[in-house]
Amino acid sequence: MMIKKYSFLALTLVSFMGAATAQIDTVNIDFGETMQTAPAPWNNLTDYEVGAIADLNDCKGNLTGISIAVTDSFSMDGAGGNSNDPNYPKEVSNDYFYGNTQLAFGMQQPTGGLTLNGLNPGKVYSFGFYGSRYPISNRETKYIVNGAVQDSASLVIGVTTPVMVWVNGVVPKSDGSLEITVTAVPNATDNPTGYYYINAMSFIESGTVGINETEMAQISIFPNPAKDVINVSFESGDDVKHIEVYNLNGSKVLEVMGEGSSTQAVNISALVKGVYTLKANSSTGEQMTRFTIE
Repeated sequence: MMIKKYSFLALTLVSFMGAATAQIDTVNIDFGETMQTAPAPWNNLTDYEVGAIADLNDCKGNLTGISIAVTDSFSMDGAGGNSNDPNYPKEVSNDYFYGNTQLAFGMQQPTGGLTLNGLNPGKVYSFGFYGSRYPISNRETKYIVNGAVQDSASLVIGVTTPVMVWVNGVVPKSDGSLEITVTAVPNATDNPTGYYYINAMSFIESGTVGINETEMAQISIFPNPAKDVINVSFESGDDVKHIEVYNLNGSKVLEVMGEGSSTQAVNISALVKGVYTLKANSSTGEQMTRFTIE
C-alpha cells in the first residue's frame, strides 16, 4: 500500500498569501505529468504528491494572489485521457492525477486533496471539474468542495464524459481558504477498484456575499444545457440591457444588446460545444452565471 503524503510545507507557504480583493477572471489549472504541461495562461500542477503553486494566474495572465497545494496525495499521474476534446488543449484533456479507493498495483489512495488559500471570503465562487480517461465506460468521480459550507458534484469519467461539472455558490472559509477532495463514487458500475480522476479545474468569482447579494438581480438561463438559443432573464423582472459571453480562456465570443424586455433570446448556434460564462446587465447591476452548449 502506498503511504499517503501530506504537503505541510506547501500549507505553510501558502498561508502567508493575503486574500485576493480585486475582481479576478477565470483561473484554469491543469493536473498531470511534466511531459504535457499546458500552454500559458494555464496553471500547471505536476506533482501529484506535494505539488503547489504559490500565485495562480488568471486566463488573462494576471496574478491573483491565490495559491493551490496538493495536501492529500493522489496515487499517480497519467496520460490516458481524451486528446481530441475541442474545448481544451490536448495537454489538458490528456493527462491527469488519479487515485483508487481499493488496492491495485500496490497503490491505494481513497482520496486526493487540494487546498486553496488567498480567496476572498466576501466573494462567491463557481468551481468546475473536468475528468477524462479513454476508453473506459464508468469511473464515476466525486468532487467535494469544503468552504464555509460543503457541496459536491459527480462526473462519470468515460467516453461520453461531459465537458465539466460545476459546484456553484461556493463561499470560502473566513480565512480565505477551502479544501477540495477528489474520490470515487461508491458502488459505481464497472469501477470495483474505485478509480477517480481530475484533469483540470476552473474557478471564477460569481457574486458577493452579504446583504448586497440579496439586492442584486438574480439571473436565469433556459434551457441549460442548450444547443442553438438560450433565454436570459432576471428573476426580478428587470429588463436585460446588455449580454456578454466568454469562453473558458476568458475571451469574449458573443455580445448582444438588450431589446428592452425582461427575457432576452440569444442565438448561440455559432459557438462550439463547451462551458461559457455569461454576464448580463440590468438597471440594478450585473450578474454572472455559467451555461453549457451541447
